[in-house]
Amino acid sequence: HGTDTVDLTSAFLNEHVKDKTIVFTGAMVPMSIEKVEATMNFSLALGFLSASASHGIYLAMHGVVVEHSKLKKDKSVGKFLIQE
Repeated sequence: HGTDTVDLTSAFLNEHVKDKTIVFTGAMVPMSIEKVEATMNFSLALGFLSASASHGIYLAMHGVVVEHSKLKKDKSVGKFLIQE
């Protein structure tokens, strides 16, 4: 998913889809430029889905998987930051 709008999609699904576990992933750098981050995030998402996660909407990016509303993209530092 595009990282500039994944917050909008995840918030929409959180309101309309219940009893499912959904994990979005993306990368700060497009896969066509650098494959490492996108591949790592995709693998992280697959691993998370293999575990027994609670139903909800999650984001798997920048080495973490968190509930969708807690991960924010900070373009100024080129990272995703967890917000409590």
